[in-house]
Amino acid sequence: MLRSRHSLTGTGPDRRRAWLLLARTLGTAVAYGWLTVTTARAVVTGGQERSDEERSVRGVLALPGGQLLVLAVAVVVVGIGGYQLQKGWRTAFLDELDLAGLSPRARMVTLQLCRAGFLGKGVAFVLVGGVVGWAAVTFAPRRATGLDGAVRAIADAPLGACALTGVAAGIGLFSVYCFTRARHPVS
Repeated sequence: MLRSRHSLTGTGPDRRRAWLLLARTLGTAVAYGWLTVTTARAVVTGGQERSDEERSVRGVLALPGGQLLVLAVAVVVVGIGGYQLQKGWRTAFLDELDLAGLSPRARMVTLQLCRAGFLGKGVAFVLVGGVVGWAAVTFAPRRATGLDGAVRAIADAPLGACALTGVAAGIGLFSVYCFTRARHPVS
């Protein structure tokens, strides 16, 4: 994004691309910031403020058209997860990295770690989207829970703890891609 900042004041397709990149980057930062704050608050309070989150989810589901809104959000989240999965599976992120300066072994290890990161991130999005979609389809506002409840539902499922551990590891591995892209961007 910082490399594109001069294009924001330009004209034509470069300007449009720069503004789209800015919007995407800011949207991603806000989403991850919200997830970070929510998670940190749950850890610090031991989940005691969970009732606020539950009231929010119940409130959205109880709105006219709330069920459709929550289902639409779930479909978008699952779609993003599917995109991340295919990007990792096909290594479609290679055009975003310049790994020419790495040794063949380091290039292969970096590639596999980045791939695992995209796959883990994709699975996380699909799981969260699925749980949110299930909440919309079953439409039980009194039993609605927030992100904490979704994670608990996954953890309580057979092999749920293993799935969550794998997802956490995958998201951690996604940081390898982020650091690699910051250090070895395509010019």
